[in-house]
Amino acid sequence: MFLRREVAIYLGLLLALVGAVLASLLLGYRVYSPLELWGALTAFDSSEAHIVIRDYRLPRALVAPLCGAALGLAGVVVQTL
Repeated sequence: MFLRREVAIYLGLLLALVGAVLASLLLGYRVYSPLELWGALTAFDSSEAHIVIRDYRLPRALVAPLCGAALGLAGVVVQTL
């Protein structure tokens, strides 16, 4: 029973992370539709929307969770030392 609760918590956190990454890709100075996002990821045509999504928003959205994980890991290491 306790294991199910942990799995549910981790699943909820994973869904929140996916939602935050999607929001990061879609929302900004100009709001893009999910269809524009899908087009930028699958059929790049060098339009303004596709350039902004693939060259600016996607790298930022992928690096942000990695930086957060690295900071969390660094905190664990510092506390154990």
